[in-house]
Amino acid sequence: MSTIPNPISNEEQEADDPESRFVDITRIIPGLYLGNITASYHLPTLQQHNITALVSIIETPHPRWTTPQFHSQIPPSDNPQDTHHLIIPAFDSPTQDLLLHFQTICDFIDAHLSAERNVLVHCVAGVSRSPTAVTAYLMRKWGKGVDKTLAYVIGKRKCVRPSGNFLGQLGVWEEVGWEVWEGEDGDGGRKAKGAYRDFVLRLKGRGGGGMGVEGGKRMEGGKRRGRR
Repeated sequence: MSTIPNPISNEEQEADDPESRFVDITRIIPGLYLGNITASYHLPTLQQHNITALVSIIETPHPRWTTPQFHSQIPPSDNPQDTHHLIIPAFDSPTQDLLLHFQTICDFIDAHLSAERNVLVHCVAGVSRSPTAVTAYLMRKWGKGVDKTLAYVIGKRKCVRPSGNFLGQLGVWEEVGWEVWEGEDGDGGRKAKGAYRDFVLRLKGRGGGGMGVEGGKRMEGGKRRGRR
């Protein structure tokens, strides 16, 4: 039986769905996608790639993430341990510490991929912040250094260009063996490994904050959780 050609042109499809022209999404490995913010709320894209979990690395949550249409694809949850949407409030700036969130991001991706759920990691353009996070995840998954892993990601998505700040953080991530903490300090808090502690001091010298900031903000059912 012959296949009937689709009579609808790309121009006609864009006329019916004008947002589609702004979607930018790339499959990095099976089940793991990297993209821009439009891909995070464009329902046909999420459905096409069977994406049911998101990592959003962005300054401010997008209002489209609270709609019933969005939640029909990315299920809401009142249990932070069972969320399908991890939000990391972060700027693409010389003083932003993403390294603090790498373990949370990696654990989230691992949990959903293990459950055979496809995951999209995005920022605004999918060029710096989200590729940094995906590279950190693959470094831990494969046990490889930043140079080879980032080269692989760029090979999949040519526009990837992590900032100098984030490249440095990936180097520290490699140095600490994909774990920035090494136990508890005398006050019952977490004790940072030396390489991460030195990085934070350099960051503070550029006007950044100190360590100890809580992990990513989660949003379930339109409710914000955690600290900014």
